[in-house]
Amino acid sequence: MGFRFLHTADWQLGKTFGSFDVETSQRLQQARFDMIDRVAAAARAADMAHVLVAGDVFDHRYPAQTVLSRAVDRMAQAQDLTWWLLPGNHDPAGTDSLWERLMKAGLPDNLRPLITPEPVKAEEGVWILPAPWDTKRPGRDLTETFQNMATSPGLRIGLAHGGVEAFGSDPDERQVIAQDRADTADLTYLALGDWHGARRAGVRAWYPGTPEPDSFTNNDRGKVLIVDTDTPDAPELVTVGQFVWRSPTLELEPEQDVQEALDALFPTAERLDQYLVKLTLVGQATLAEQLALERRLKMERARLAYLDVDTDALRTAADQASWQEMLDDGALADVAKTLSTDAEQGDEVAEEAERLLAGFAQG
Repeated sequence: MGFRFLHTADWQLGKTFGSFDVETSQRLQQARFDMIDRVAAAARAADMAHVLVAGDVFDHRYPAQTVLSRAVDRMAQAQDLTWWLLPGNHDPAGTDSLWERLMKAGLPDNLRPLITPEPVKAEEGVWILPAPWDTKRPGRDLTETFQNMATSPGLRIGLAHGGVEAFGSDPDERQVIAQDRADTADLTYLALGDWHGARRAGVRAWYPGTPEPDSFTNNDRGKVLIVDTDTPDAPELVTVGQFVWRSPTLELEPEQDVQEALDALFPTAERLDQYLVKLTLVGQATLAEQLALERRLKMERARLAYLDVDTDALRTAADQASWQEMLDDGALADVAKTLSTDAEQGDEVAEEAERLLAGFAQG
């Protein structure tokens, strides 16, 4: 059996989640610290002693002291694990960096910041080759230094942060990591960070993604990688995320059983207080159906950690029978019919007025 370790990245401790309400934001912030315990548990379950964090341990260059202290305490508590921490673009090393603050304050022996591009021995015959960021804009592929890092014979594990040629998002192409870096630098495995979803990134190179999801992008977030150097191109994905982020689209049509469709999205027998949902409604629904839908979603919003509903692409279907039932005959019914006709012709103001009138009519 080769050397086995846990590969993770993009913790971004201290992320504020400012687009959410205060309670939800605080829960999401806390989940990122709790994630450290789940990462430790995953390493122990796989009988591993080393955790490699490939950059962006923290979300800011100058996080609050409480963020630093809580992170150190969580990792220090797992004394059976060695945490190898690489500075990334969010938390680069350098003069007066958070890494200097941590090291000046003194760190437990099992926390190992890798702030210089020099090989470090993890175990006998196992070398970690780090490519730390020392500035927000290095302007070069930091993994190029791996080719010049001399080590005694053994396993060479690269630890780096940044985009690769296939799907890098960095506008500065000089910083893009070469996909064949594991071959050109004679690496056993290249542990990468920066991409927030788990995926292969090249020859014996992988991204684990962020271990605690942080957006509605559906790209296999909330994972860590269990790596065995005997099979470096086949790491095992393990889920450690607490919150579930979903962005479903529900297509509606008149006389559809909307409640049945919502039952599938929001099962009554499941706990949903750790779900964040961004729901998009498209198609058509009668006014009565839309009002029933709004009542149901109000109930579900109380169950979920967060619910956002986009109705921009939802159109009101002609529903004269509902108007007659709600308003009988009279002036309001005539107004309703006019609004309905205008809404059918694409008048968005009339459509919104029709919805408001329907809400008034149903009390």
